Amino acid sequence: MRLVRRTEHRVKYVCDPFYVFPDTGESVRELICTAKHTWNRPLPACIEKRATEGSGLVSHYEQKRSRYGDRDNMSDKQADTVYDILIPSLIIAGLFVVNGIVFAVIMRYRNKRKQRLDLESKELAEL
Repeated sequence: MRLVRRTEHRVKYVCDPFYVFPDTGESVRELICTAKHTWNRPLPACIEKRATEGSGLVSHYEQKRSRYGDRDNMSDKQADTVYDILIPSLIIAGLFVVNGIVFAVIMRYRNKRKQRLDLESKELAEL
């Protein structure tokens, strides 16, 4: 954890990459000095982010996602399936199609070239 910014009344701490604060699941914490000259929140040590998985902690990103995602009827597992399986599969299939087209064009060009060379060699043989 490192101190990023400090003013007279505020401080901002950021956890190292892949670490979060255990009580919020966020990697950034801003503390405000109260009238009693104490901080408004505690500053616990950062823990690994994967240690919070399944603990019910929700990150700021996930809160926004759920807030805007209410319009979607797609669950997280369905979304993961789309992003992790379906889209890469479609990309791979598209690449196979493009490769097939390129291969067909190359073979067609070779056949035409071979026919032209055969024709030229026959003409030379007749001379």
